Amino acid sequence: MQSGPVSNKIIELCDTIANHDQFKEYRNAIINLVQNEDKYPEYFELLQYQKELEERQHGGDDISEEESEKLAELGAKAFSNSDVVKFMEAQDALEQLQDLVNNALSYVIDNGKAPKAEEINELEYNEHH
Repeated sequence: MQSGPVSNKIIELCDTIANHDQFKEYRNAIINLVQNEDKYPEYFELLQYQKELEERQHGGDDISEEESEKLAELGAKAFSNSDVVKFMEAQDALEQLQDLVNNALSYVIDNGKAPKAEEINELEYNEHH
């Protein structure tokens, strides 16, 4: 199935997604943050601290109340930036889109047919609730 009608439809779907204004907005929000890491030190400090705490927890260490408070403070500081909020929203939206496409393909494989509109809505709803 490397080429032919299925590949053409996959390309068409990807093209439709890539050219959708909302997709472009989400993608730009992600690129903006990732390519301008120096403009968002609070966010990357939060990620680093969160990673350190998770590694310690996996190693069996307890996290102190002070460390939890520091994590909350770093989070509040990072998410006070609207670009960081847009980044997180974009990341979530694109992950939901990817899950929906994967779930729709799984539906086709399981049922031997394409889902109907109401079934797509159900696939989307079930994934996030």
